[in-house]
Amino acid sequence: MDGKIFEKNQLDAAHILDHKDELFSLLEQVHNQKIEVLIEGDDRFNLFFSVIDYLRFAIPAIVIKSNTNHQFKDVVVIFYSLIHEFNILDIIVALNKIKVVTSNDLVLRNQVLQFIEFIVVHYTKKILDFQRVNEEADVAFANFINNEKSTFYKVRDTLDLFMTKENKDIKEIAITVNQMMVSLL
Repeated sequence: MDGKIFEKNQLDAAHILDHKDELFSLLEQVHNQKIEVLIEGDDRFNLFFSVIDYLRFAIPAIVIKSNTNHQFKDVVVIFYSLIHEFNILDIIVALNKIKVVTSNDLVLRNQVLQFIEFIVVHYTKKILDFQRVNEEADVAFANFINNEKSTFYKVRDTLDLFMTKENKDIKEIAITVNQMMVSLL
């Protein structure tokens, strides 16, 4: 054993650092929003804070890479394509804005975050299995979405409705994420 993987889904810091440069390079490519300048002339620092919300998904992406024969680039491209497709960052931002009042709110919030990670990991693995030999990850993603149109249009309708709501409470977020979970069935 090389000491990098403790258990199937557990990584040590060295294994994460092995992918740091490639991860930031790929995040720079998939990040499609403006990079806010916090420190003039420090592009790396500014990029880090622009993609910080994506970083919560770095470990699951590294775990998938470690448990499959796919290139890390393919895993990351599909992972972050799903995050964009499913408005995951918007859902997380809405979730973070909610004031947690009761212990049930906290439990529900944590469940929703776990469901979100599960959904993205599940679909990433599914798309990687779907990907043809020598097919670029973004093409595989587009082909998979096209192939699963009926499922994705239902999810997209749910997400579009969710995105139009000005005030999103914990129930609305949970229902939206639960609809995404149902799409996996």
